[in-house]
Amino acid sequence: MAENYQNDEDFKYVIQDTASTQLGSRFTYEEMLMSDRVPFKFQSIIQFYILKTAESDEEIGKHILRITDDDYNFQVYRQLKIKIRFCEPKSNGGFKVKQLKFVDFKKYQKISWTDKHVIQDVTISNLALMGFSV
Repeated sequence: MAENYQNDEDFKYVIQDTASTQLGSRFTYEEMLMSDRVPFKFQSIIQFYILKTAESDEEIGKHILRITDDDYNFQVYRQLKIKIRFCEPKSNGGFKVKQLKFVDFKKYQKISWTDKHVIQDVTISNLALMGFSV
């Protein structure tokens, strides 16, 4: 008999390449600050900007879902040119993976988001990260 369980480390990863950095959606801000795999510049942005309105034990995926257009962090994430990869449920079963820019994702969220959608990861542009002044 197979058991269904969710590993505590599911959706907690950092993948870097030359163009971007992907962060799993279940990473809390505190875990990102402690991880040596998260770029130092993003850790600084978390400390100086994001934690002004977010809790350190909050997951990045859940935080992104509650950000509003007039939230300070909306501007931070827009400037970082983040993209959100998420699973959208299909009407005939299963899921379809989509990736949207942050601003487009927030529009999509207002219209189509349900409890069955799941954020997989957040992708940060390394060029935007480099250009962000702390």
